[in-house]
Amino acid sequence: MADSFDIIANPATTYQFNLGDPPQFVGHLLALQLGEGKAMDQDFPVINPETGKSVPIKVAGILFGSRWNEKVGGPLSIAGRLTEANHGELDMAKKDLSKSAAVSFQIKWYMYNTDGKKFFPHFFQDQDFKGSLAKVGEDFDINLGKYTSNEIDQVPCLDFHMGIIGSSEEDQAFQYAGTPTGKTALAYSSKKGA
Repeated sequence: MADSFDIIANPATTYQFNLGDPPQFVGHLLALQLGEGKAMDQDFPVINPETGKSVPIKVAGILFGSRWNEKVGGPLSIAGRLTEANHGELDMAKKDLSKSAAVSFQIKWYMYNTDGKKFFPHFFQDQDFKGSLAKVGEDFDINLGKYTSNEIDQVPCLDFHMGIIGSSEEDQAFQYAGTPTGKTALAYSSKKGA
């Protein structure tokens, strides 16, 4: 792996990857809670990448980008789309931010294996992680789109972006797999600090 972990995906093909050629990556936001706000509902229907079956599963949102410098405690940037309801909940939680903004989240990226012609878990967590919003200057690193996306007609959704710093109170590690059979733990946060 490189010194930086960077994944980019097309939101439209993440939503309906079974139309045409499969994308390289599909990303799901499985859980998100900001501060004392309400946990995001799993209200975004998507096709399960591991089965490819047309019966949808529901996630809290879809991802079109993640970036992490692979340093313990280093900020993880995530960007994606939320339903209008979840976007509204996140907007309300953002308005209540104090000097410290706790975040609980879970993401799962899938990668397409061209040999096996199926997706496999590529970069993911086995459970919700705890952290806090990163800061850019004096402001928290969170941005919410104002307009509904026109790429996905079936589910009205809006963009979001946030930077999350790993907790110094918990040992948490992402799981990374470059192939369907390999898996490595990458420390995201540690009780020992960075």
